[in-house]
Amino acid sequence: MSYRIDISFKNCKKEQVYDKITEFEDILLKNAEEYIKNNLCFCRYDTDKDRWDNNDIIDRFISRLFKHHIWYCENIQALCIVYGSGVKEIQDWFDGYIYFQNSTDQNYDYEEWLFNDKFKSIVEWVQNLDEKEFKKEFIKENKYYEESEIKFEDYYKKSLVYDKCYNLIEPIWSKGFAISFLDGTLDENKFKLRNMTIRLLMDKYEDFKKIYKGE
Repeated sequence: MSYRIDISFKNCKKEQVYDKITEFEDILLKNAEEYIKNNLCFCRYDTDKDRWDNNDIIDRFISRLFKHHIWYCENIQALCIVYGSGVKEIQDWFDGYIYFQNSTDQNYDYEEWLFNDKFKSIVEWVQNLDEKEFKKEFIKENKYYEESEIKFEDYYKKSLVYDKCYNLIEPIWSKGFAISFLDGTLDENKFKLRNMTIRLLMDKYEDFKKIYKGE
């Protein structure tokens, strides 16, 4: 089965999850303008400015943008949030970020995994395998490989690290839940975010009009 998912991680104990989600909500709303601007191209709207009084389109965009898939992964003791917008202050709040996708090279640098103790232990374990053990583990994760095709070198070792780390996430990531960070203060925040979005659209009006109309 094909998959592609951006996951940002916040290391924490299970009893800290609520506090960490609250922190994420605060920093998300604090950086709302930059966050919206980075995702503005996903807002479907009519290029006729006179029709931007239709709040339904803007509201649907805002509702989707501020709803995140979240779960706690006890295997690695981390809060996992599907997020990857590139807003620096938000991304810096997380301890790490991994883009998971199959059907592509997965030989991420070892350093990419060191933000989490469990991931780090997997990196060290793979690096210390002898050649025979390594090939056995690699075939276990990649059954379409023949042993003669596997090389005892970094490309394959890094790929095995990816497989082992993903296996800790994959069984539970689809069981997470979606949280809307507009709930509770919906009217107040949505009004502010709606006006913010319209203003940003107005700033980008000429650029988006050319794109949408193929000019």
